[in-house]
Amino acid sequence: MDFFTAYFWIAVCLYHEARGEPQEGKVAVAHVIQNRALRRRLTVEQVIIQDKQFSWYNGGRRPPITNYDAFINCIRAVASMAMQRLSGKNMFGADHYYSTDIDAPSWAKHSKMQFLEQIGKHRFFRWDG
Repeated sequence: MDFFTAYFWIAVCLYHEARGEPQEGKVAVAHVIQNRALRRRLTVEQVIIQDKQFSWYNGGRRPPITNYDAFINCIRAVASMAMQRLSGKNMFGADHYYSTDIDAPSWAKHSKMQFLEQIGKHRFFRWDG
């Protein structure tokens, strides 16, 4: 998968998962996707379409993008994430997050899951197992 295709997938995922979050939150979610791909040795697309990874894609649904201004902000967040990674930043290796709009998932309570920070309504974690 080429660079542009991978980052397009991340932007689409951000649109559906985090478009209402501050830009810093979108960038953090982008890091989570990239960190998962690197840690699991998968492509970004493989990470995103895995069952029960991102709620917007569960069951193979591909809802349309209807708010183009929001989508452009997601593309900007992906660009910011890429620039941060070039300078060695990766959101402390965060590879999990969840929205505080839902109850904490069981994985968030696991002893090997390290809470890193909360940005907007998303709580970010790293698996230290």
